[in-house]
Formats: sequence, structure tokens, C-alpha cells
Amino acid sequence: MTMKVARVALGMMMMAGLAACGAAPGKAPYERLPAEAEMHRAAMAPVGAPQAMSFAATEAVPASLSVEAPAAVDTSYRLASFEVRVPKDLTVSEANLYYPLADIVWRGDAYGNRKEQVASFFQNSLEKARGLPGEGRAVKAEITLKRFHALTEKTRYTVGGVHNIVFLMTLTDAQTGQVLVRDREVTADLKGFGGRRAMEAERQGLTQRVRIQHHLDRVIQAEVTRPGGWGRKDRALERAVDQI
Repeated sequence: MTMKVARVALGMMMMAGLAACGAAPGKAPYERLPAEAEMHRAAMAPVGAPQAMSFAATEAVPASLSVEAPAAVDTSYRLASFEVRVPKDLTVSEANLYYPLADIVWRGDAYGNRKEQVASFFQNSLEKARGLPGEGRAVKAEITLKRFHALTEKTRYTVGGVHNIVFLMTLTDAQTGQVLVRDREVTADLKGFGGRRAMEAERQGLTQRVRIQHHLDRVIQAEVTRPGGWGRKDRALERAVDQI
């Protein structure tokens, strides 16, 4: 009995001690947030409309350093005239090798003036582009050939390869002569069929001249009607079509 009374008295003394500390049994004592934390929480609370900030990648840029948008420019061109140049110093090869070392390699026509033959591709494409309807800025196109390396007979009837075509494009305003694009280098490569696939293409009328002409029509049209010219997306689409 005496032991029971002592336990009760001890329990009452512990409860009184906890009450003096401001806590109730079964609950942890409450701790106020430090002043710094309260300030942070207040700063995160919405206060009016948010301020606009511009960002470059992950770095914040103050509004005072932002760059003004460029003035509006023409978004399209319309071909009014053109000129095709094939420099005299470009070399020509008739060697039936896998890869002759020359600027111009072309076997899709009968033997003749290869420079005139390859120039005709660009003349045909430019004539088609000049006939396109449009209301863009009238321009003159000047093309200077740098390389026209198609497949030789040996390559075409075996492994195939790439028709490597490179030229410089200059566009000027047809009325004022202002240079809009100066010597932009354009790479208009096209996959060249080889072996059985080349023979099948021939039977379907898809000769080297037909395929390259069709390809250059698309390249030239993009170059003379769009400020950005023949771009990466166009090349990706061309590669995808070649797989069909």
C-alpha cells in the first residue's frame, strides 16, 4: 500500500514538472521559427504582380540589359534574274576510277563540254524558280560553282557513293543592287545509287541527271525564296526520301 502511494505521488510530481515547462504529456514542446526563417517565409509570399525577367540558358538577365528585337525584314524573295558562273580553273576528270581527284566529274551525258553540262543543271533550276508565283522582294541570284563531283561508271555500277555538289550563292536586290546574301556556301549533296539499285533506278527512268536535277530544283528554290536558304531540315528530309 505504501509503495502504491509513493508511485502515485511520484507521477504527480512529474506532471507538475512538465506543466512548469509549458508542455503537456504526450506532446513535444513547441519551438518558434527563428527570425531568419520567418523572413524567408514572408519573402516567398505573393505580393502583387510578378516582375518579368529574361533568361539566357540558366543565367538571369536584368531587364535593363535586354536587347531590342530587330526591325522587321522581308520574309521571302522572288527571283527576277540570275547568273551562273563556272570558273575556268575548275578541273575536270574523265578517269574511270572510284574517286577521281578533280572538281568536276560528270558522266550522265554523252562526252562533251562538262562545264557547260553541269552549268545547265543550275540554269534549269533557276528558270523554274523564276517562274514561281510570289510577292516577295525581287532578287537577282548569282551562283558560282565550286564542285560538281558525281559518280563515275566504276563507282555507279558497284558500291555507289555521294553526288558532291558545292556552290556559292549571292543574292542582291533586283532594283537597288543591295547585297542581301554574299557568297553563302551551299552543300547540296545527294546519295548516289550503286550496283543493283542503280540499275533498277535506270529502268524506272531515274537516271543520274533526273535525280540530280530534281534535287537541285528543290535546293535552288529554297535558296532564292527563303532568307535561310537550304537548311538542315531540308537535308534531313532529303536523306529520308532517299531511303524510300
